[in-house]
Amino acid sequence: MRRRHWQIVVVVFVAACSRFAVMAWLGDRELGNDIRGFRVVAETLLSGNSVFELPQLVYTYPPVWMYAAKLLRSIGDTYGVSFTLLVKLPQVLADCVVSALLVFAVARRTEKLNAPMLAGLSYALNPLSIYVAAGIGQIDPLVMGLVLVAMLLAEGGRLRSFLVGGLVLGMAISLKTFPILLVPWLVWRAWTAFPRRWVAGGVAGLCILPWVLALLPFLLNGETAALTRTLQFMFLQSGSGGLAQQRGLLSALAFVGVPIGGLNAGSESFALALGVVGPAVAWVMDQYRLLLISKILFVTIYLVMFWFVRNGSLLKVCLLTFVVLFSVIGGFFGYYLLWPLPFAVVLRDKGVVPYSALAFLFNVWAAPWVNLIFWLFCAGWSVLLVRGLLAEQRSAVDLHAAV
Repeated sequence: MRRRHWQIVVVVFVAACSRFAVMAWLGDRELGNDIRGFRVVAETLLSGNSVFELPQLVYTYPPVWMYAAKLLRSIGDTYGVSFTLLVKLPQVLADCVVSALLVFAVARRTEKLNAPMLAGLSYALNPLSIYVAAGIGQIDPLVMGLVLVAMLLAEGGRLRSFLVGGLVLGMAISLKTFPILLVPWLVWRAWTAFPRRWVAGGVAGLCILPWVLALLPFLLNGETAALTRTLQFMFLQSGSGGLAQQRGLLSALAFVGVPIGGLNAGSESFALALGVVGPAVAWVMDQYRLLLISKILFVTIYLVMFWFVRNGSLLKVCLLTFVVLFSVIGGFFGYYLLWPLPFAVVLRDKGVVPYSALAFLFNVWAAPWVNLIFWLFCAGWSVLLVRGLLAEQRSAVDLHAAV
């Protein structure tokens, strides 16, 4: 036990130092526009206006993080501290917590003495996690910290663990809505452990309760944009939609010559001139229409996947969900690639090292060939994860039949 405590202390210290070193090196420099957007949101709230009425910024997050941004801006103004540095502190703290959780979780899964420390360090020193938290300053480390807590609680298998896990997952959803993809896995696991309707319904309700409570004041005040913008972002648009979708399946297809309007307009016109594609096909081959089609395709694959691997390892199906997402969705922001990382580390999956290297490279250099290699890797990794889950389920069935 004492050894584990020291491992946690070392891992947290390394995680904090590595991120603070990057923050000190960057100073007030901002990588991307995310912190700039948070600053606009904070200043808008401090001036007494609504962020959902800004002409120059479409706010698509649930209405929770904006209050944290407002508080951090107030603290910065009061004590003369840079907002660029302050807004990264919750993410750094979250990464330290995730690193400690990984040590604890891996220690429960193996008797190898050094495995927990290596798992924690593989996240604490991971260039992808450092870049997202200390470089970009996005809130995904905070969200994924809550998601990891929720799923580790659910692994305990107790009723209280499922209920608390559902509430923690709901807190993550109230910050960013993407963890809603994991709700069916959690609810199904609660149902299989406690086959009562009120248990499954209670866990599902707790998963959306924080988001509903955050939306309620806005809906009662007639500000329906707090809900509609989030839903539009989830289903009709996507990250990188305004950045020519440099990352994702559509960019990979455009790179190999598939004519997609908005991505390689020259090849599209050439294909039309040659009669390779007709007007109807050309209308469909628009980046935003294909983006919506890719989301429909993902939902279809997700439902099929849920049916066949719903009884697999909870952490592994969470990892699979995000890897399949990056294999199918048309476009996404680079910092989304943090989502699978904690699950891959705690499972000690062999794909974590190449994934981390490719995902970090993809964040700092979104070249078309890098995008294609990353997509091929995610597609291959998805296949391996599905095969592993199906093999585990067959083994469990055979063992049960033998007993």
